[in-house]
Amino acid sequence: MIIELEKSDFYKCTEMVVSESHLEVPAVIYGNNPGRIFVDNKQSPRSGMIWLGNMDGFIFIGEADNLLFNREIKTYMDEVIAPEAIKLGLGDFEGSGHTPEWDQTITEIFEKETLISSGQRVYKLPEENFDQQTVPEISEDYSIVKVTSDIDQSNFKNKELLLHPLQEFWESPADCFAKGGIVYMAMKEAEIAAVIYTGFSYQNKHLIGIETDEQHQGRKLAQRLTYSYVQEALAKGIIMYWDVMEVNSPSIAVAEKSGFQRLFNYKVYEYSFVK
Repeated sequence: MIIELEKSDFYKCTEMVVSESHLEVPAVIYGNNPGRIFVDNKQSPRSGMIWLGNMDGFIFIGEADNLLFNREIKTYMDEVIAPEAIKLGLGDFEGSGHTPEWDQTITEIFEKETLISSGQRVYKLPEENFDQQTVPEISEDYSIVKVTSDIDQSNFKNKELLLHPLQEFWESPADCFAKGGIVYMAMKEAEIAAVIYTGFSYQNKHLIGIETDEQHQGRKLAQRLTYSYVQEALAKGIIMYWDVMEVNSPSIAVAEKSGFQRLFNYKVYEYSFVK
């Protein structure tokens, strides 16, 4: 039987956290970021699945060879999660394993689905790799602004570019700042052109997110924002990670130019909830 844990019981999954793997897992388990957890046993869970609070996917945790969990999770997905996801506007399942052992298991669990897989890379920044002396140059038309909880947004254009990720990854924008999140934006006059933000965090570790408005792409704003973010984060003793699709060469280029080194690769599996 699959059981959804109450937040007060998330601590029972702490032994499933793997060091130097998906930061989203401890971020949710320890309550820093929103999410839901489904397990095989309420008292002593051996395997589980995290539904990330930003509705951006599912991560399988714990023992990948738990036959009871593996048999029951697909039925639970079909009967409970898929209908709810569809109501929320989420038409596709996107899942991955917290450890490589889950790859084979996921393909077996969803063998009757038309499963598509793609590759992701996770990068980590060694402090010594960051060049603090060289500030990336951008057009004088743009300014870099540090975002705080009390910043006046009333005159901003394209505010959704800033607010959407903070509302998606956190309980609220205020929650992001209250938990030590870092946010910068590139502006052209009153228009928000690009933002960089803390997506997930756990202890002194941050997973970085970055978005650039289509009209302002190709102007090195992401590189400049990354510089500002990294500079502040290093001063605070924060360890940074960068999660990117293998086909997203512009984002990979920004990460590598900023000194990030590839830590590990993993697979994402996808199929449609809509039949």
